[in-house]
Formats: sequence, C-alpha cells, structure tokens
Amino acid sequence: MVGDILRRERERQNLTIKDIEQATSIRGLYIEAIEKSENDKLPGEVYTRGFIKNYANFLKLDAESLVRQYRDEVSPVPLTTVEDESKSDQASDEQSKEEQPSKAAPKYAPPARAERTAMRQSSNDEGSNKNSLMAVAAVLVLAIVGGLYYYFTNVEGAELASAPTSPKQAVEQKGEQPKVEQEKPAATNVASAATTTDGVNLEAKFNDRCWTRVTVDGIVAYEGTAEQGQSLSWTATNQIDVTAGNAGAIEFVENGVNLGVAGAVGDVIDKSFVKK
Repeated sequence: MVGDILRRERERQNLTIKDIEQATSIRGLYIEAIEKSENDKLPGEVYTRGFIKNYANFLKLDAESLVRQYRDEVSPVPLTTVEDESKSDQASDEQSKEEQPSKAAPKYAPPARAERTAMRQSSNDEGSNKNSLMAVAAVLVLAIVGGLYYYFTNVEGAELASAPTSPKQAVEQKGEQPKVEQEKPAATNVASAATTTDGVNLEAKFNDRCWTRVTVDGIVAYEGTAEQGQSLSWTATNQIDVTAGNAGAIEFVENGVNLGVAGAVGDVIDKSFVKK
C-alpha cells in the first residue's frame, strides 16, 4: 500500500508527522490518513494525489509511480472486462452469421414471351399517354402567358398612363430629394478617476473543487473545500497567506489585477500577498 511505503520511509529518515506537515504544508491529520489508507478522511481523490506527490517528493521517492499505485488501489480495473468483451465479440459474430441471406434462395425467372410482349405494349401505351398530357399542358401554359402579356401591355399600360401624378411623384421625377438632417452625436465627456487600494484585497476564483486555507493578518479567515464556480474574497491590512491543495483549480485576482491560475492540477501551493 502507498501509505505503508510513505510511513516506512518517513520512519527510516527519523521524521515525524509534524516534520512532514511543516515541510509540505499538508495537515497532519491528512498525512496520518494517507499512511493508514483511511480514504474517507481525505478531502478527495484529486487532492489526495497532490498530497501523495508532494509527500513523496519531499522523501525523495518516485512520486509519479506512487500516484499511479494509489489510483490503482482506489479504482482497480475489474478482471472480468477482457472475458466479457470476448463473449460480446463471439455473440456479435454468431448474430451476423444468422443474418446472412440463404445461398439456396430461388433465382429470378424471366417472364414468358407472351408476358414480355404484353409488358412492352403496356409501356408503349403509358409513354403515349404521357406525351399527350405534356402537349396539352404546354398549350395551356402558352395561352396563360399570352393572356398575361396582353393584359399588362394594354390594360395596365393604359391605366398607368391615365393615372394623375401626385406632388410627391412630381418631385421625385424632377430629381429633387428631401433634405434629411443628420443627427449630431452627443458629446461625451469621459472622466477617469484613479483607484487606490489601502492594504491587500484578494479574490480567489475556483474552476474545480479545491481545499483551501486562508490567513488574514495572522488570523485564519477560511479553511475548507471550495466548489467549482465559487468565488471568495478577503481584505487585509498587511498580508494574506493562502495554502491550496489543487493549484490548477484556483485563480487569483490581487487588487484588481488577474494573476491567472496558481499552478498545475494536483499541486499543493503556499502563497503570500503583502501590502505594496
């Protein structure tokens, strides 16, 4: 177990849990829970992997190997997966064989000579009927088009010629265009005011769950697991200290300046923000 490996190496180096807590900023109760494999006392798998990584690095062990071993211990791969996949493939092959058409299906038999003659005669009759219908439709279309052309060129033309011209149309015919006053943009005065910050103002934005402890001027102001999408802020006279169990899940904004993501996913960090 990963916890046994870490505990034996710590004892071999004559270190106490308090020594590990001071060196890695991991709370002692979490260190003890890791060594005893008491996963229900840990804040979550992501944070626990970060704790194990920092703990192993401090003891100069292979951190990546221990993190992988912990992941295998928490979420082991079931042994029946390969056997189930083999059975599924075999069942699929048997089903595809059953769905194949029978090779003994009867072949298409061509119709007799009399039947073929009747079929050709029926096809010719249908073609003749279609040609007749198309000819009638063409005559009707030409008649409709001719009637519309006569109507628009004679009746509509005479009505338009006799229609009186309105004053507005007369103005438009002379090429005069009404004047349109353009609206002048209202003048805007932009005043800028300098913003001063007295002390330290810190905002933490969380894109994932993250265990966090915040000390404001030496007093613990927050300790707990922040949820994804949560945003917290603190104001101090001189200094704010932050310990986070998942640096990739937290983004800092100091005195209105966005400092970006604090680090990599799973890394435990300690940061201090002091009055400038």
